[in-house]
Amino acid sequence: MFMRKGRDYIGVSAGAMIFNDKGELFLAKRSKNTKNEQGHWETPGGNVEFGETLEEAAKREIYEEYGVELDIIEQFPTADHLIPAEKQHWVATTFLARIKPGQVPTIKEPDKCDAIGWFSLDALPRPLSIITKLDLKEYEAHYKAEMVDVVDDQNEILYKTAKTKAHKLGLLHRTVIGEVKTSAGKMLLVKQASDRQDAGQYVHPIGGHVRSGETEDEAIKREAMEEMGYKDFTYKLVGKAIFNRTVLGRHENHLFIVYEITSDEKPELNHEAVSVKAFTPQHLQQTIRKTPKLFGDAFYFVARQFNKDVLE
Repeated sequence: MFMRKGRDYIGVSAGAMIFNDKGELFLAKRSKNTKNEQGHWETPGGNVEFGETLEEAAKREIYEEYGVELDIIEQFPTADHLIPAEKQHWVATTFLARIKPGQVPTIKEPDKCDAIGWFSLDALPRPLSIITKLDLKEYEAHYKAEMVDVVDDQNEILYKTAKTKAHKLGLLHRTVIGEVKTSAGKMLLVKQASDRQDAGQYVHPIGGHVRSGETEDEAIKREAMEEMGYKDFTYKLVGKAIFNRTVLGRHENHLFIVYEITSDEKPELNHEAVSVKAFTPQHLQQTIRKTPKLFGDAFYFVARQFNKDVLE
């Protein structure tokens, strides 16, 4: 009987998160002939063969598929690559890497790959594969030192500092929040991933820090793209309020800049959320009354400040 990797038994894979000197990430678009996640952009890789180390497998796969050799920088922790919709289970390891000088990647196996490219982390193509989302999460946690502007309670900038330091010391800094509605008036909420502040609870789909030197409007546009894949939407400012709490061992002292966003685009969630749900106003009120713990503290704060009708 023929046994299929990833389906009849757990498959093992290795790949690479490859950056160039501009800080751009190399991604490949999976073709319709691949085993799973067809049409998704990925940090490339493939099967580990018998007798091969993980690093050897990653280097071989990249050479076979793109004709370039890698300098390995670091190995990321092994991740569970679960694809429930396709009933597949893989264990995947990704290496942070660079291409050896003077080499240029090209598509060597066109039956597996439709396109390749270098992309800024602020403008990644969609949809992304599951393992690529996990790779980005790991990279952000260890390598991306995001800077934020420390502000006073009137939103006047005082100085800039690392986001981690702002959380450690409880310094007030800005975060944009997007209340997302469809043109039919339904409100979209996402259930947060297990490592998020309101894990397993519904919150507004768009939320993230305003980077140092970035305007609030620029931040909401960027976050809408990063967290929901939105390109076509309208937005308007709702209001500002300070949300101060200690969660996940850090002191989050945030000046919430709340926007109302209207879009009918299909959401493309990133690693921060596991699902999205559309609520009519009546359904949302009923669900809050019946099961209030389904909703996170951040959702309730925004509702109390700017949208009390949903709590009545």
